[in-house]
Amino acid sequence: MFIPQQLKRILISSKLLSEDKFDKLLIAANSRDIDLETYLINQKIIKQADLYEQAAKYWKIPLIKLGGKLIDSEVLKLIPESVARSQQVIAFEKDDKRLKVASLNPENLPVFESIARTTGLKIDLYLTTSKGLADVLEQYKQKLEDKVESVLNKGKETVGMLETKDIKILAQHLPIIKIVDLILEYAVRQDASDIHIEPQEHKMIVRFRVDGVLRDILTLNRSIHLGIVARIKILSELKIDEHRLPQDGRFKQMILGERLDFRVSTLPTYWGEKIVLRLLKGENALLTLKQVGFSDEHLRLVKNYISKPHGIIFVTGPTGSGKTTTLYTMVNILNTSKVNLCTVEDPVEYQIPRVNQCQANSRIGYTFSVGLRALMRQDPDIILVGEIRDNETAGIAINAAMTGHLVLTTFHTNDTVTTLVRLIDMGVPPFLIASTLNIVIAQRLVRKLCPYCRQEYQLTDDDLSEIKRQIPADAFTRLFPSNKPRPKFYRAKGCEHCNHEGCQGRVGIFEILEINDTFANLIIKRVPLEEYRLAAKQQKMVTLLEDGLAKAKQGIISIEEVLRAVRE
Repeated sequence: MFIPQQLKRILISSKLLSEDKFDKLLIAANSRDIDLETYLINQKIIKQADLYEQAAKYWKIPLIKLGGKLIDSEVLKLIPESVARSQQVIAFEKDDKRLKVASLNPENLPVFESIARTTGLKIDLYLTTSKGLADVLEQYKQKLEDKVESVLNKGKETVGMLETKDIKILAQHLPIIKIVDLILEYAVRQDASDIHIEPQEHKMIVRFRVDGVLRDILTLNRSIHLGIVARIKILSELKIDEHRLPQDGRFKQMILGERLDFRVSTLPTYWGEKIVLRLLKGENALLTLKQVGFSDEHLRLVKNYISKPHGIIFVTGPTGSGKTTTLYTMVNILNTSKVNLCTVEDPVEYQIPRVNQCQANSRIGYTFSVGLRALMRQDPDIILVGEIRDNETAGIAINAAMTGHLVLTTFHTNDTVTTLVRLIDMGVPPFLIASTLNIVIAQRLVRKLCPYCRQEYQLTDDDLSEIKRQIPADAFTRLFPSNKPRPKFYRAKGCEHCNHEGCQGRVGIFEILEINDTFANLIIKRVPLEEYRLAAKQQKMVTLLEDGLAKAKQGIISIEEVLRAVRE
């Protein structure tokens, strides 16, 4: 996919667009959170074929159509898959002296020079389309089932070892090691967040969670289960002979050229131990506030309040709503040499340089409240508390905010105003809440529409009636005023880019409640929940629903995803 500067040069030099028109289209694409090339093609402003023909003329290199072309595996592997994917370049043909290479970026000279040095061949450079490149990249993949079957077939002479009762021997069995490596590699390829390994009566099932949804990936004979569990336990330094109690651990592994962190949890079940591995991509995976999904207005609020020297910021929502990611994003912004930033978490998910991260462990009495008290004696400027679970931790955190510290933490409530009521119910004095609380952020994670196959459509009367049935009347009136045309929304049918799911990646939807003088007075008066809701409405707080529908109008997510997330 071309970067905007390249597109600008190609389109203006070929007179497909004027400079003014290009700049306007770039702004429109950015406002919809979509890359410009996809936007131009989806809006039918430019045909993909015309764009790439003009690009080939601009760079004075041949254009090659690779869609449906089967590449010799030995030629394909001359460029490692990790390089091919990250640099958008593939090898597709060779002879004794020359290697034909197709790329989306002919200006990437250091990569081509590196390929020439590595292979010892002269490079013939071609331009290809993003779809053609994606088709060939798929050829690096072989179905996981086929690869596992191949591993087992090659190790037939030692498969009998799977029946051994010696767990250490099982864990060191070469086919077992290779199968575990394959499962981890495929999880990374599919951008999975979790791997579930589940024993059944006669089989073992492997499932990946991708974009928040679990998918069956692999089914194996149950005889292999004990070996896989043993191998993962050894990697994560757990007791391999303990099968009756849950265990937690973690390990690092180099996969596709990247060092990745896996958090491991075992759970004894009726048919054996279930294992869940959480894939943690480390500090390089930390996002910006914009990438997390904050709108411009929400960005302004968050940046304003995290720059304050004291007070407390709550991020709230159900499990799996992205609260930890939001907190770490804030920590990454605040993490400078001028501050002492300390955290107490359970578990420590991402390891960040210069941040003093403490792992809570209730089994040895090191709870959040104990850890927080200890941090207060470490001269902190900013404190992150992984979760407020009890009134003692809440009280210490709020007192820390009152004594000149900025505190970031999470809470389990469904929306912003409920947090105020829950804190009072936990026994935190209202005057402390009113004087220390800066903002409350509620959030959900929703699946983004695939930019390659999403399509615009107009709401029908039936669609509007269904939406009206599911959202409050005043919100419906604000979002769909009768004196204005119906807004257009988007849906995706599924394609090869999104594995025919119609979704690719996730983004947050948010509501942010500012604790101003009005809310401070209401907190001190201990008013009912509905009075907080009324005050938030008068303050024109953008609700989760409204933020979600605004993103749906921009084509980032579907209206169905918004309604599903808000109902949950």
